[in-house]
This record gives sequence, C-alpha cells and structure tokens, in this order.
Amino acid sequence: MEKNKKNFEIRARGWEPGDLVKIKASTWNGHRESTIGIVIEEVSNKQYLFPYALVYDMSHEKMKQYYLYDLELISPGA
Repeated sequence: MEKNKKNFEIRARGWEPGDLVKIKASTWNGHRESTIGIVIEEVSNKQYLFPYALVYDMSHEKMKQYYLYDLELISPGA
C-alpha cells in the first residue's frame, strides 16, 4: 500500500434540511446574485419539470424557492 495515497470517496446525496448552501441565481435583468442560505426542504416530484428547494435566504431574510442547479453545498446539515 502507498503511504501517501489520498483516501477520498465521492458520494452523491440529496439535499437535506439544515444544509448550508451558496445560492448563485440570476435576477430578472440577468445579473448574478450570490448569497448564503439554509435548505428547508427539497421538492422533487413528477408534477414539476425541474425540482427545486425551499431555502431560507439569509440576505433577504425570507424563504424562497430556488432550482437545485442554483445551489452549491457549503456544509451538510447535522
């Protein structure tokens, strides 16, 4: 065995309540908005074409819907 071999494992996981995320969404005029939020719940069912998550947006201090492709995981919830 190699002594200095890095032991990283990449796993796929869904969004969990309490995940700290970076929100990178576009506004109506095309400007990028980058804020931080906490995932409340993920909504993905066959009724909606694109799944989304309900996120508490810390800069706007309210819950908003964001598509999953707008979110980047910073820290998983406990």
